[in-house]
Amino acid sequence: MSQKTLNKIKNEILENSHKLKKDKISEFNSYMKEVMSKNITENSCGIIDDIQTLNKSIENVQQQLNILTKKIDKLTNNKKNTEKNK
Repeated sequence: MSQKTLNKIKNEILENSHKLKKDKISEFNSYMKEVMSKNITENSCGIIDDIQTLNKSIENVQQQLNILTKKIDKLTNNKKNTEKNK
């Protein structure tokens, strides 16, 4: 696989991961606007649960991004090492 292809894949993965993270943050912000417009005391238990769920979702996206970044870095480093050894 060429370096150009690896870089293209890396950029696409990072772009999609960042978009997913932004979407989750946007979803969270929209939810919070809705929640803040309601009476907090009526919804406090549900709000806390929903916030925890959204936070876990955002953390999962970040973990997936970190894993993908490490894999891409490993691929690009292996490619660089192979080229150096030639």
